Amino acid sequence: EYGEFLLKAIELHETGKEQDFIVNETLIEISKTIADLPHVVLKGLTCIPAPKDNKEAERTTFAQMNQLMQAINQSGLKMDTLSMGMSSDLDSAIDCGASIVRVGTAIFGKRD
Repeated sequence: EYGEFLLKAIELHETGKEQDFIVNETLIEISKTIADLPHVVLKGLTCIPAPKDNKEAERTTFAQMNQLMQAINQSGLKMDTLSMGMSSDLDSAIDCGASIVRVGTAIFGKRD
């Protein structure tokens, strides 16, 4: 369907700072710039948040990611992929709108 196009998601990393996943104009502008590149289809956002001690903290991070994608879509882009969550926090990620979760540990066990 996409031929010779590169499908990409913007990966965000959590540093523990309050503003990590807050909607901002810089991310929206970066998204538009990437989407304008030839042969690139910007599909969505992905993140691997820092481990959390409780479900509420997990959900806060994942909800902020969902809000970021919604803000980018409201700016005129059309992302449909929100890749977040792993085996240990996939329930919170799915509750907050994840369309892709990584479940390698649940399938293969912990790495050595």
